Amino acid sequence: MIAPQILIISYGEDLHTRAVMHILEKNKINVEVIDFSSLNRDTHASIYIDNDIDVRIRLSDDRHLKFSDVDTIWWRRPIIPENNLIHDENIRKYIRGEWEHFIEGLEVYSSCRWINSPSANRLANRKTIQLQMAQEIGLKIPKTIVTNDGSVIKDFLDQEMQLIYKHIGSVSHPRSSTKKILPSDINRLSSLLNCPAIFQERIEAESDIRVTIIGKEIFAVEIRSNIGKSPYDWRLDYSVPFKPHNLDQLTASKLLELMNRLKLLYCTIDLRLTSEGKYIFLEINPNGQYLFLELLTSIPLSEHMAKFLSLNLR
Repeated sequence: MIAPQILIISYGEDLHTRAVMHILEKNKINVEVIDFSSLNRDTHASIYIDNDIDVRIRLSDDRHLKFSDVDTIWWRRPIIPENNLIHDENIRKYIRGEWEHFIEGLEVYSSCRWINSPSANRLANRKTIQLQMAQEIGLKIPKTIVTNDGSVIKDFLDQEMQLIYKHIGSVSHPRSSTKKILPSDINRLSSLLNCPAIFQERIEAESDIRVTIIGKEIFAVEIRSNIGKSPYDWRLDYSVPFKPHNLDQLTASKLLELMNRLKLLYCTIDLRLTSEGKYIFLEINPNGQYLFLELLTSIPLSEHMAKFLSLNLR
């Protein structure tokens, strides 16, 4: 039976996991990584619900570990197991649903620190909930409508409001980047009936601000997306300048309050900074990526994450 101090539940090719694990091992911290996509192959998990309530994992090399022995779990974007040999779509949906219920229920069987817990991630991923909470604590947000009714969007356009649109969920798609509505899109609004989307007023900005929060440490990066090829979605153009940015104290405290309400210990947040110096909240990602910021700005975010994971170890 092994007893790692830190357990990272991730997927095999995650570079964030590799970077942080390297630092932890260098500091002689006992860490173990589990790839949940292998649960239907060579890794096994069992929930014991009796006098000894616990989760036990049997790894591919026949080692065993228990959640009760772990101090911190980093829930780093695990992947649900898939079986591509099953061709019946109904059976595939059923099996995936069973795995989701099993995996997302694991957190109640461990009293250790989760970064973040699956339930907190699930709630915080809801963009409509994020926006409502952000507005309640005083963060400025764009005028927003989430709908599958194309006629509602035409009413906005009739008011000469400039709009952008983006997807609601966390599942990415080649066409799911943030885009402004063009005249050619108006005739396609009827397709919303099949799939809703988020529409927001277009915020003209001096730059985008990407904020990474680890515990109570805030690291902000200014992205000059307005001078690049993709002014409405900086993820499509990394050639623009990236540099560290200092948030004002009031905005920083509101972002920490938002994290606290969502019960998050880690997240990334996207803001827009207007020419008047106002921050506009766009969204929060409870499991966002930061490694590209470390590479582009030399902010040692992996070091900070490793240090945060190592807090209060036995």
